[in-house]
Amino acid sequence: MHKHQKEIAALIIEPFVQGAGGMIVAPAGYLEQVRKLCSKYRILMIADEVATGFGRTGKMFACEHESVSPDILCIAKGITGGYLPLAATITTEDIYRAFLGEFRELKTFFHGHTYTGNQLACAAAIANIDLFKKKKPCKRCKRRSRSFEKNWIKQKSFIMLGISDRKVLWPGSNW
Repeated sequence: MHKHQKEIAALIIEPFVQGAGGMIVAPAGYLEQVRKLCSKYRILMIADEVATGFGRTGKMFACEHESVSPDILCIAKGITGGYLPLAATITTEDIYRAFLGEFRELKTFFHGHTYTGNQLACAAAIANIDLFKKKKPCKRCKRRSRSFEKNWIKQKSFIMLGISDRKVLWPGSNW
């Protein structure tokens, strides 16, 4: 990063676990160090939480495991509970303001998702977010995870993969 900091606009990362790379679990502290380096070299940090957001790692967003706030957060899938396709891009206030202006200024953030703006999907997302607020499923995750590990991991049809306290369940016995 140091050598190419003037050439790098942003770093895109799947926090906690890289699903696209074969379920590679990052070691504890990795994301926090990435954030520090991005801040140090003024490189935008973009967190792709399409697969990890909305409680899929035990926290609302995987970045929360290390108290990291990305500059741009990409979300999808879980926002509607998986019922309808919808995606969104969330930015810091500074980035939002940089693209705020009249159309004639051409400051628009010319980026959109294929699945953006469908009214039915947006209604599903609002309902899903309301459920997260009311039911607080992430608070129950730790207790349920311990119970699951104690009672179900003993089954031979699962293999537990993990680095220190980070674990991923991998179905199948021939891995």
